Amino acid sequence: MSQTIILENLAWFLKSNPATAHDREIVDLAQFLTDEGFCYSFALCHAVYDEWLDQLDWWEEALLAIANCPHDILALDRKVTLPLQGNTQDLSLRQIFERVLNDIIFQRGTNQSGLKPFTIEGVNQNNFFKNYFDLLHNGIVKKIQHHEKVAGYFIESELDQLITTLGLEHRICLIVSPNHCIRVGYRQKQWILYDSNDAHTSRKTMHQIFTAKNELIKTIITILGSTLSITVASLDLNQDNPLNAYHAILNQNVLSVMKGWDHILFQTPLWFPTILTELEKQSEGSHFIASILPAIAWDNTTGFEHVIMNAPGQVKQVLNLIKNNSYGVECLLKALCLVDKNNVTGLEILAREIPLLLKKVLREASKGEDGVNKIAEALCVLQETGFSALYMIAIQDPNQLLSVLNSLRADASHSKQIEATLHVPYEGQCIWSFIQDYEPDILVPLYALLNQVQDGAAKTYLASQSIFRKQADQVTHEAEGHNLWLKDFKG
Repeated sequence: MSQTIILENLAWFLKSNPATAHDREIVDLAQFLTDEGFCYSFALCHAVYDEWLDQLDWWEEALLAIANCPHDILALDRKVTLPLQGNTQDLSLRQIFERVLNDIIFQRGTNQSGLKPFTIEGVNQNNFFKNYFDLLHNGIVKKIQHHEKVAGYFIESELDQLITTLGLEHRICLIVSPNHCIRVGYRQKQWILYDSNDAHTSRKTMHQIFTAKNELIKTIITILGSTLSITVASLDLNQDNPLNAYHAILNQNVLSVMKGWDHILFQTPLWFPTILTELEKQSEGSHFIASILPAIAWDNTTGFEHVIMNAPGQVKQVLNLIKNNSYGVECLLKALCLVDKNNVTGLEILAREIPLLLKKVLREASKGEDGVNKIAEALCVLQETGFSALYMIAIQDPNQLLSVLNSLRADASHSKQIEATLHVPYEGQCIWSFIQDYEPDILVPLYALLNQVQDGAAKTYLASQSIFRKQADQVTHEAEGHNLWLKDFKG
């Protein structure tokens, strides 16, 4: 009887009110509760009620009341007596459901579909603690004053060192793996560990107590593995800097810590410049950072995409680290050309997120084996909608499209493939048509480049196309076996 039974009963509670049972937002929220895990919410609430409210007994008894609730609407008006800081509090089961539901939903710290009407726009679990969390207690609103977060692959001795130096008394500590979150605390020379997947059948089974820290460390790794992020937060502004231990671990063992590279980039991208600096000192650093670029992360994206999305400011630093390295070039080329399940390439992501670096990255990747033609193929990978990396580059800057193609100088067969892709419509407009609308001056040099003719010949050919018949505001023409979709073209 883990968090699952509580979430199922919370979903039942939402649907038990006839007045809102068919409300779309309520239906979606109830579905979300049963489809998704809320380990982060449960861990955070457990920590807050314990460390900052001193009401852990109330919280755990409230969860037990919900877990044991029969699916009977009449039961919701039954009074339940909960312990509260040495006293008791009588609440209806309905009131308990409402309070726990509000806590669980908001403290999840996400704005996913199903939660949107009930959470803050733009919130996620990486910014929630620092930017959105506050605590109303005894009429006073308190906010996080001190917040630290580290991530990586940690062996037992390193995890021990971090937990010791971070200091957990009266502080919230959440430990997160790529798939789960638990809470750890320390009080009166005892360690407490809460895992929402443990049995919620009694308060004794709901959390674990340790007197030996080494047993706590072993249990954490058993539950989560060694790829972790550790978040510590306090309401107290005056805290010592606990990060010297992490700096020391990076200095001594950065290659091992970076086994958790995807978690580092997702959870703590601000540490990535420091980590790259440490890798530069290692003889294997260049090889290692190159190897993660085409590697697949826990979320089925590549290391290259993680760097672009989470640490865009370090793309140049990564390139500098792998340049003049044949293995690095091959890894970069592979990362650019990999195609995900939606037919999106690394090249398209780069063009979308950091278009100004496109030429620099392509120049380096094209040094790889058959690099030019592999990049040309990646440019032409089509999604179901007709969109491509080629289209993305054109949207960002049509002049950049000409510059990129000019620098590639792909062979004739790939030039034809590129030209064909330029003619594929996306939302009713092909790249040729888009260029005509926004940058018509590059039509002639672009055609000349792709067909390996002089600008004069290209201009003559394009001018001869004034015979295009207009159909509404589009023209269709068959040329060299390709469909050309041109919009009001005038040669």
